[in-house]
Amino acid sequence: MLRKYGFLLAGMIILGTMVTSTPEPEVQQIRTSEFKNLRVLDKNITKDALKARMNSFTDYLGVKCTYCHILDEYEKDEKKNKLIAREMIKLVEYMKKNTIKFFPKEFNKEEISCWTCHKGSAEIKPYDPDKDWP
Repeated sequence: MLRKYGFLLAGMIILGTMVTSTPEPEVQQIRTSEFKNLRVLDKNITKDALKARMNSFTDYLGVKCTYCHILDEYEKDEKKNKLIAREMIKLVEYMKKNTIKFFPKEFNKEEISCWTCHKGSAEIKPYDPDKDWP
């Protein structure tokens, strides 16, 4: 009988060693955004891509970062222009998805951006088909 329990005990020790020494499968880590308060842009955007996107906004509207952001507190939503910018980003995405509703069929949807309407100015100038359409 002692021999029977000895084998059982030895088996439990071996099994316990195997269980504790078996490497756990790699857990895929979900990248959490290092940015705070991204609501419209992809939360997994890279730092370089975000910087490029923000630079395009400043170029397309002819403004500086402080037009929408509080300097060094970019996550804050206290400026009205930042809230408007979010809606404008949604508008551009909508226009890209529904290009045919807004532009001639030969128009390339990849050309749609803030520049399409703003043309380097924060305030949109009234559309003039004789001057504004190629």
